[in-house]
Amino acid sequence: GDRGGVARRSSPLAPEQAGVFAERAFAKKEVLFEERPWLASQLVRNRHEVLACSACLAPVGSVEQSVDLLVGAVSPSEAGAAPADWKLLWAAANDEEATSCPVKCRCGETFCSQACFDTSAHLSLCVAELSDDGAEDAPLFRFKTHALQTNELYLLAGKTIARMALLVDSTDQQNCFDSLFPLLSMIGEPLWSFALPDDREVVNVTVEAHREGLQKEALESLHLLRLALKAQGPKQGVSRLEQAGVLDAVFWGALLGSFQINNFGILGDSKLKQYLSSLSKEATRRTSAIAPAAGGGEGDGEAAQSPAQEVAADAAASADELQRRLGALGSARGRGGAERDERGGALPEEGRQQLSVLDLLRQEDTFCPRLDGLGVFPLTAAVNHSCDPNAKVSIVVGKAGLRAKLVALRPIAPGEEIVHAYIDKNLPAGMRAKR
Repeated sequence: GDRGGVARRSSPLAPEQAGVFAERAFAKKEVLFEERPWLASQLVRNRHEVLACSACLAPVGSVEQSVDLLVGAVSPSEAGAAPADWKLLWAAANDEEATSCPVKCRCGETFCSQACFDTSAHLSLCVAELSDDGAEDAPLFRFKTHALQTNELYLLAGKTIARMALLVDSTDQQNCFDSLFPLLSMIGEPLWSFALPDDREVVNVTVEAHREGLQKEALESLHLLRLALKAQGPKQGVSRLEQAGVLDAVFWGALLGSFQINNFGILGDSKLKQYLSSLSKEATRRTSAIAPAAGGGEGDGEAAQSPAQEVAADAAASADELQRRLGALGSARGRGGAERDERGGALPEEGRQQLSVLDLLRQEDTFCPRLDGLGVFPLTAAVNHSCDPNAKVSIVVGKAGLRAKLVALRPIAPGEEIVHAYIDKNLPAGMRAKR
């Protein structure tokens, strides 16, 4: 991304770590810089609801494919592999024609392009080659299962190691260093040296016991990852990482610690929600367009629809189709979307109240859930906290992929440190200090 005008160097706010400083003057609302993630990952549970690129998290596939995934007509491993067997008549003005996903791995993961597939190092952690017999005993399967049962941060760290090995194996020394430096500059203390039990655990476990358990869990994850990489046969990139200590407990713990502190939660509108939003605006804008043209007399026959009326009719038909397909989802999930009889059972379709597009949008958790994931943005992570920030961070998810954007909240002078609020600055001071 564009990072001109800012530089990273030692910060007086946090002498033990770096900060980001303005190299020139910035006006209020001016973009300070944009950054693409060094690595991003969609949460596994979210893959059952939203179709996105496994590398950059850009929306992929068609709206119809997104609906099929959400209602369970296809599994996550099948989603996007083939065009849906139904079609919405209305096409949103900002939607690109998409009948299938560009790259679909045999393991079921989806990528928006061959470039995303190649640079993600996906094949190093792909389970497609595991045979059905004994797959559950394979180290790679055990590594992924362990991460899903404990902490998905281990998956993010595993992907990082795989990508580091790919860079070491495929680029010259200088380019490799340039690619790895942003990530390595984030490395700090091991996760188990500062982690605290959450509010639900604090009454049942001491801090020391929590950290000991976390260290044991994290090292088990590393053990399984090393076995998985070893099972794939000798690879120069992995061997060089081993020699550099990257696969040791110290680096693994520090990598997890940096991700725990510096990862950014990603929430973005899915392709389905974008379509529903456009459909709602279209319905509002063309409310009168579907009415028959005025002026026709008896015997004139039915008046031909204008192009605007045809578009409005297609939009209305598409809304009806989505309401029908998504309406059953509320009853299947047991939250909204379908009326209930006296015993709590779902009413038959003819007995249900019709859902509007606005109803679908208002109940987004059920009918158009958002993309949910994690991203690693090294430069953005170096921006320090202040309760009097001069910048605001936003995570943008779009067709061009994922990026972090920093925008000035007020004029910023050359040499001034760029800071943003890690928490809601409107919270009481005591609560901010606790967080």
